[in-house]
Amino acid sequence: KVFVFIKIIILIVYPSFYIKNNQSNDLYHYSILKLILVQPKKNQLISIKIQKQEEIIQEEQKKHLNRLQIIKKCIPKLKKKKVFLQQKNNYLYVNKQILQGNINRQIQ
Repeated sequence: KVFVFIKIIILIVYPSFYIKNNQSNDLYHYSILKLILVQPKKNQLISIKIQKQEEIIQEEQKKHLNRLQIIKKCIPKLKKKKVFLQQKNNYLYVNKQILQGNINRQIQ
């Protein structure tokens, strides 16, 4: 079983969805994210869509944050951390913690 290591190129967050856990700013506490990742050896872009609890999402929708505000909040926090992503059997592992969700792989 081979783990696929992928590197973050750019972070795109869907409008009105910004989920933050007060205890931690790590990547796996953001509920709905769309990441564009690259596999260094093959240079393939992989789009991964992560979905979590709908109740939290509805709470966040009420705040009506626009896309730019969301991205400005997310990216600086990610740059400060070394984020290691592993993909195995339709699950995404972030810093060795499993992130369960609906993962759509789109080779572009």
